[in-house]
Amino acid sequence: MQKTAFFLITALVAMSLIGCKKDAGSQPAKNPFIGKWTVNYELTMEESKKSPKYQPGLDEVMGKIIKKMVEQMKLEITADEMIYSMGDNKQSAPYTITSTGDDGKSLTVTSQAGDKEVQVTFTLIDDKYMNFKSTGTDDMDYYIWQPAE
Repeated sequence: MQKTAFFLITALVAMSLIGCKKDAGSQPAKNPFIGKWTVNYELTMEESKKSPKYQPGLDEVMGKIIKKMVEQMKLEITADEMIYSMGDNKQSAPYTITSTGDDGKSLTVTSQAGDKEVQVTFTLIDDKYMNFKSTGTDDMDYYIWQPAE
């Protein structure tokens, strides 16, 4: 009886120290969008060809200017805030997660843009890149972001 009681107490203490989980799915998944992101110029230029606003040849004329611009663009996503910067200008917006994709590769958040509530949907591409679309504007729909180095 003493050996059984000792074993049960030892097992309970060990489980409380190392943690006991039912399965791997019981842990909250890491949010793959949290971190610092920069624009991938080449993939963005390729993706922009899908835009109805795309004008063939414009990228050849404006390529250097566009490249210089996107090199200054940065996005940081924290657990509760999006921080966009271009050069020295920064804008931040707190957000609330409204839904996540079943596959963990998309996330929709709600935020304020001035006096307007907007939804932003982040989508992972090839588990390495990210794109986002907003109900507030389509300006960023064709940008492809990569983790900042």
